[in-house]
Amino acid sequence: MLAFMMMLVSPSCVKDTKLGCKDTLALNYDEAADDKCVGCCKYPPKGTVLFFTKDASMINYCGVITITLSNGMVSNITNSYSSIPTNCDNAYGGTFSLDKGNYTYTVAFSNGSCIGKGGSITVGENSCNMIMIQ
Repeated sequence: MLAFMMMLVSPSCVKDTKLGCKDTLALNYDEAADDKCVGCCKYPPKGTVLFFTKDASMINYCGVITITLSNGMVSNITNSYSSIPTNCDNAYGGTFSLDKGNYTYTVAFSNGSCIGKGGSITVGENSCNMIMIQ
């Protein structure tokens, strides 16, 4: 009986672990968490930007189109669309998933015989933004 009573009043040797988000990119990152949770991390809403061209001769003459964003992300457009896309699902490159905010971009061509024009774009939450390269 004495041994049972000692177990009830003695401090536990088991350490409580804190479950939390361990991904530093998440909005709810928890530095104090001891154990990684599954599916609990929350991320900022993203918007999508699709750069595209309808001009097949541009791809044939100028080569692959490279889009570079002000945040350092790069994507290549390797083919043209026959009409303006109806959504940001992409078939030929040129798509970015971005946090909302303002970005600038540059346009370059792989064979160097064409000059690209850059610009700026504002990305909203859960938005689909399209920019046609002409």
